[in-house]
This record gives sequence, structure tokens and C-alpha cells, in this order.
Amino acid sequence: MKNMIREKIQEEATLGVFQGFNSSSMVEIVGYAGMDFIVFDSEHGYMSPETMENMVRAAECSKITPLIRVPQNERQYILRALDIGAMGIHVPMINTREDAEKAVYHGKYYPRGGRGLAFSTRSAGYGIGLNKRQYLEKSNRETMIVVHLETRTAMDNLPQILEVEDIDVLFIGPTDLAQSLGYYGDPGHEEVQEMISGAINLIVKAGKVPGVFVSDLAAASGWISLGVKYIAGGVSGICSGAFQKFKEDFKGLITE
Repeated sequence: MKNMIREKIQEEATLGVFQGFNSSSMVEIVGYAGMDFIVFDSEHGYMSPETMENMVRAAECSKITPLIRVPQNERQYILRALDIGAMGIHVPMINTREDAEKAVYHGKYYPRGGRGLAFSTRSAGYGIGLNKRQYLEKSNRETMIVVHLETRTAMDNLPQILEVEDIDVLFIGPTDLAQSLGYYGDPGHEEVQEMISGAINLIVKAGKVPGVFVSDLAAASGWISLGVKYIAGGVSGICSGAFQKFKEDFKGLITE
């Protein structure tokens, strides 16, 4: 499967969602609705590798790029996510250049990294009729590495993190960043927004792709104007908002 999102983010803004619960049907709905990518959130969510494997299949069926946010920047989590067929990983709490290098190392095969190698995995088609060299080359080319910048430390070390090769998206998490700056639950605070804007400018100037989580599309407009090409919302928030609006519209009908 070709990772269409890797090419698209070089040209235009893309839209995806995080999903933190087990539902292959929801994955298909998101894909058929035309989203560019979906991130299975195994950091905050409660999904096992087995359930995520079926969700990856659902993403493939509905032509949406599947990625997995791993719980930690550790070999076993990254390896499992990619071996079940995810087209990339989101790696949380990247605070230093060394953190970023570690994520790339575990996400790419030799010579670009040290990802554990097995040809019996789903990502390798279980080894059936496999051209091993082509598989390795394609995996290194198509696998996305998305690193999360979520703390003041990460922002302070951003120039060094930007020097690391093979990172596709530098993704800013406003909520955790706000907490790191002392503004718990207030990602809209002026200082938080200014820091995000400054980080986006640095990322764009370095020729890299910035990403941001948004709670609504009104916020996305401003980020896109700064050069953000990777926008993500949350399935739960989108669905709950739609249901609330649907209910409010209904209440309006019966009170007229």
C-alpha cells in the first residue's frame, strides 16, 4: 500500500483524526468520509495490537492512511505498530534530539535505522512471494515518522530536533504544552499560542512539515495560514459535537 499522505503533505494541508477506542466500523466511516489519515491512539486509548490490526485492515479497505500513536518511544511498541501494517507512527514526548533519533532508529530498517527485521509479519505479507530487498526499500520509503512536541523542553530543543533526518511531521500537542507552561487546561492562552506559532515558523523555515491538533476547524484556519500541512482532530470530540448539535436542532423543532 502506497502512503499517499507522505506526498500530499508536501503540497497541501491534510486532515485526519485520532481514534482511541476499538471500532473497525468507525475507521471505515472515517475513511469513506474522505479523511486523509487516521491515528490509532494507543497512548491514551485502550486498544490491543490485535484490535489495532483489524482497524488497520479497515483503513486499508476504506483508502485512508493508518498510523499508530505508540504509548512510549520504545522499540517493542514501535515494532509491533509497524509489523501489523501501520503506515507510520506517532511518537509522544519527544523532548531532545536523542529522543527523535531513537524514534527514527526504531522506525526505519538498515541503513537508515535498526528496526527489528522479520519477514513473517503482516506488513511483509507474511513472507509469501516476498522480494525482501524491495520490501525493505519500500518500508523505509513509505513509513512515516511523526514526533510529538508537547513540552517547554521540546520547544527549547526544537532547533536540534529539526536536524534529525527522516522525520516526516513535527506535531505540536497544545494541551500538554499548555500544561508544561503552567496553563493547565488552557491551550488557548496567549503564551501557549505564541510558542506554537514560533515553533511552526521554525519548522517551516527548516523545510519540514508542522502538524497541530485542533478541537475545531476554526482554529485550523490560522495554523494553515502559517504553513501547517498536517491537521488532526479527535473522533470522540467530532462525534459528540455532532450529536449535541443534532439534539439541539431537534429541541428547536419541538419548542417552536
